[in-house]
Amino acid sequence: MSDVPVLLAQFAAYYSIEETKELCKKMINAPMISPCQFHIALPATYLDAMQGIEEFREIHFGADMMLDTNEKMFTGSIAIPFLQQHHAAFVLIGSKKERAFYRDLSFVNQHIKQALSASITSFVSILDPVDFSNDEQPKSALQEQILAILSGISPEELKNIYLVYDAAWINQTPWDSRNEHLLNAYHLFKEVLEEQYKEESNLLKIIYAIPTYSADVKNVMSSLPAAGYSLGTLSPATIPAAFL
Repeated sequence: MSDVPVLLAQFAAYYSIEETKELCKKMINAPMISPCQFHIALPATYLDAMQGIEEFREIHFGADMMLDTNEKMFTGSIAIPFLQQHHAAFVLIGSKKERAFYRDLSFVNQHIKQALSASITSFVSILDPVDFSNDEQPKSALQEQILAILSGISPEELKNIYLVYDAAWINQTPWDSRNEHLLNAYHLFKEVLEEQYKEESNLLKIIYAIPTYSADVKNVMSSLPAAGYSLGTLSPATIPAAFL
């Protein structure tokens, strides 16, 4: 994996292919604090249309969810071949949108293992308790979630997984880089992961949610060393706002 940090974003399915291309242009032309690897998660059916475009040659396009067994979705047995057929560079697993289809977190663990078996890089969403529950003990809620999601994943397999701190309350609020609430949230997420993996914690690839709407987003990134950063789900308005 490259030492250049990842910049992850999701584009929602209600954009047309042409609108999606315009969003990509805005992202790659935005002034950046430092070089980044652009990773954009799209509906899998959009992937073919984004391949082979010269100006997007440095963007890694992936699928915004793993297609699996649930009503009208593809079955798990063809999910990986489908992603390979459409040249997905990665797959986003366990997002809030995807979790709506399942009763528990075992599907996230299964999807990670399917992606690992096919050598497809996984970006695994770890939802902040603020976004998915009313738990008054966020540390224990994070611990339980991470244990369920990463059960049976070896230290060697961690090398092909990015752990995304998925926190909409961070993405959608113009936090200052020195805000205590923001810094405490980052610290807690990292602390839980390091406590669980101890001597293997150096293998963890953490992607932090960052405040897309904040004029101070560059300072957030520069003061928060990580494998990468997540902008959440973007619209045409939020891309330039994030990096002006």
